Amino acid sequence: MAKIRRNIIHTYKMHESMKELGCIYCGKLGQSKDHIPPVSYSDYFDEERIIVRSCLLCNSLLGNKILLTILERCDYLLIRYHKRFKSTLSLPIWTESEIDELTGKLRVKVVMGLKKKKYIEEKILFIKNNITLLQGY
Repeated sequence: MAKIRRNIIHTYKMHESMKELGCIYCGKLGQSKDHIPPVSYSDYFDEERIIVRSCLLCNSLLGNKILLTILERCDYLLIRYHKRFKSTLSLPIWTESEIDELTGKLRVKVVMGLKKKKYIEEKILFIKNNITLLQGY
């Protein structure tokens, strides 16, 4: 796949993760493409350029950071997820009986907060597993 920018052609190789539907970083649905290195810096790198599938949140958190390996990008994402979702991750654990006692908007807010916490924890766990696997290579 060729990308034309300022009359210069940059070739990005499709990574094998593009065949899968999941984000290479967190495993959730991958709706976007992450360019390594970022397209905005591709003029400055002679290394192999690749495209991997990523979810919108992982891609957004990575932005145009110059992180040239998937391991570096996973390390960075782990830090960013903990920082970005600090309040969500610090939500207390609620029992079913405690939730059943709640009513109205408070109940909805607690239930939605717990679902979001579980979702973010799943993403973080997947990223940690990626880091462990990639450190073995």
